[in-house]
Amino acid sequence: MTDSKYRVLAIVSATVSAILLASLLIQVRLSNPLISLHIAALAVLLVVSTLVATHKHFRDRQLSPRSLDGSDADQLLTRLKLVVEHERRLELRELRLARQMRTSQFSTEDYIDLVQVDPSDEELEELANKDRMLIGLIEAESQLAFKRILKNRYAAESGVNTQLILQDIRTFVTQVAILYRPDTADPLLETEIELIAKSLSSASLHLLVVIDGLPLNLKSYNTARMYKLIRRGASYYGTYKAFRPYMEHGMNALHMGRLALGMNPLAVGASWLAGKLTSYGAKSIGERVLQRRSLQLLNDFIRIIGFEAAMMYGGDFRHRDANWVLGAELVNLEVSRKSDLGGRDAALKKLCSLVMRHEFDRIHLLSHLARHKFIDVARTRPQIALTQQERDQVAGELLQHCVSTNVNLDDSRVTRWRKSAEATLLANIEPKS
Repeated sequence: MTDSKYRVLAIVSATVSAILLASLLIQVRLSNPLISLHIAALAVLLVVSTLVATHKHFRDRQLSPRSLDGSDADQLLTRLKLVVEHERRLELRELRLARQMRTSQFSTEDYIDLVQVDPSDEELEELANKDRMLIGLIEAESQLAFKRILKNRYAAESGVNTQLILQDIRTFVTQVAILYRPDTADPLLETEIELIAKSLSSASLHLLVVIDGLPLNLKSYNTARMYKLIRRGASYYGTYKAFRPYMEHGMNALHMGRLALGMNPLAVGASWLAGKLTSYGAKSIGERVLQRRSLQLLNDFIRIIGFEAAMMYGGDFRHRDANWVLGAELVNLEVSRKSDLGGRDAALKKLCSLVMRHEFDRIHLLSHLARHKFIDVARTRPQIALTQQERDQVAGELLQHCVSTNVNLDDSRVTRWRKSAEATLLANIEPKS
């Protein structure tokens, strides 16, 4: 029986019942007024209860899935829509949880990745050797990019051929991936999308830090104008070898030059600038500095891409770094000094100038220093990941900091730090008598 028939039957039954009660009321009205009053009240209640029950029935029918469609196929479609909506909410919740996990990973050193397994000493040594090969690969890619721009490879009628640039970047990332995973046929296709997205986000942050240090007028350049500036700079130097002495070494090793320890890149080639000022004047020199900084930006861009690719495929690449070990031991030294803040300013200056493989690591170091919390450097095994020359130079920088900031090496806490650092670095930090 359909809904309309149920509704008609309910109305007819209520009407007949009301008529019968009215007839009965007329018959007994004169003989017994009390009974008449009861019959009238019963009639009213019957009508009201019938109307309420009918209204509730149709309201429930209206809200039920079957009432929405009237057929099994439509009902199934409605349920599928509900399932899809529920799936979408679950995906959003999963993304929020993943974002919280990434935040925990970046914000604290206590984060443990249960999927990542610590390599053995032999595997770690092999990875460290590949890290050094990566430095050479980045250097070769910088030279290749210099030559390509000199030959105007990326020129296009509308400005710059960005598709060709992206193609060369993909080729470079593939080379870095094959360096760490030689048994992988196509590393990019086998890489998780979330890992790629996280790497792009990190690279963007690192690049913003680099751009923030550029001259003010260089930040307003668009892609085409920047390409022309880089090409003019490449044409001026002629070869990559001629530009190399003025380039900031943003690599990992301390032995590559003082610039890796944070020397101001504007101070590089100061004698060259002084000599040219008398010949060309300030305007010409400003143009040369701008061109040189644009070429430096090109090199930094290649370095950032290479480092981010290495972090995707090379395990804990970010901590197999002499600069990171220096920063971490410097934090541990200052934490061990407790209330002695004589070296705090010098430590902050050093931490802010060190070239890090990952910008979040600088935040970690500063955060630990602010909270007086030690960093477990031994877990990264610098005695295997770093060369003897790098460890000696880290120890030398720490010793220089101790001397320049008057560290009390006789203090028990500082003594414990020194012994721990010497055991970790396999190098001597104690000053010669």
